[in-house]
Amino acid sequence: MSAIAKILLPIVLALASVHAYAEKAFDGVYRANGKDAKLAYVIAQKGEPFHDMPVYILVFSENDASQDKNIDADARAGKFGDALIVKLCKTDWGWDVIGNNLVHSGLTGGSASGSGQIKAQDIALAGGEIRGKLKTNPGEKIAGQPLEVSLTFHVRAP
Repeated sequence: MSAIAKILLPIVLALASVHAYAEKAFDGVYRANGKDAKLAYVIAQKGEPFHDMPVYILVFSENDASQDKNIDADARAGKFGDALIVKLCKTDWGWDVIGNNLVHSGLTGGSASGSGQIKAQDIALAGGEIRGKLKTNPGEKIAGQPLEVSLTFHVRAP
């Protein structure tokens, strides 16, 4: 192998792994009534503080919402196709989901909102990113309909 190839190969491999990581901001399932959502994007926004504790709104959506001025409200209205809107709150004991809105073609009525169905795990705010997991317990329901969420994500912090 030439000297140039020996130098360039590690650089190309490093760039490829960074590029692959950058493309995949989240992975997992968002399923209602046995039907998978078509999510492709995630954006984080600052929310209104809850009892003086910071709140971040994560908007996972089927269509790109990055240029929208009112992302969470428009996502709830179905403007971006299937969407999952989660409010994360940083408390003294960790991170909690304090509310969620679901827009999903598998839900009767197309949408539902609630609290307590989705749990936050391993959430970290560091290096300009929010990362972690969002999960439902087995057999979880929203509005009487089966719900499954298991998403691992990393997104630029607002």
